[in-house]
Amino acid sequence: MKRALLLLVLLLPAVGSAQVHQRGLEWTCSVDGTLDSAVLCVVAPEPGMRRYITGIVAQSNTATAAKFNVYYGTGTVCNTGTTGLFPTFAGFDSPRFVAAGNAAPPTAPALPTPLVVPGGNDLCVQGNEFDAVTVDISGYVAP
Repeated sequence: MKRALLLLVLLLPAVGSAQVHQRGLEWTCSVDGTLDSAVLCVVAPEPGMRRYITGIVAQSNTATAAKFNVYYGTGTVCNTGTTGLFPTFAGFDSPRFVAAGNAAPPTAPALPTPLVVPGGNDLCVQGNEFDAVTVDISGYVAP
């Protein structure tokens, strides 16, 4: 009887089990006080791998809100094949995402689906010319 019960338990599907997703190597980068210049956040991972961004936290270094962009590309500070990632943008002179002033809580947009940096690309951040901004980005590397 014990063997039959054990066999029955092993054959039954798990009820209420959680799905486990395997993630690769986790990473973070911090760009502190960037103004109107592009700053390299992290270099491209090894061939065949991509960076997935799971979190962005940003705050102006002053009481005034500050704009910034997160983008990817190759070459010096992502200047070749430049592509806006968060948010999309037309060029270096148009930062479009706003980080709260330093008297308010940091800006931390929800990313229910990770943003993907295609393989072979570096990740960069750029602020605007008026107010410095600090941006922390986190994620993982996987195929």
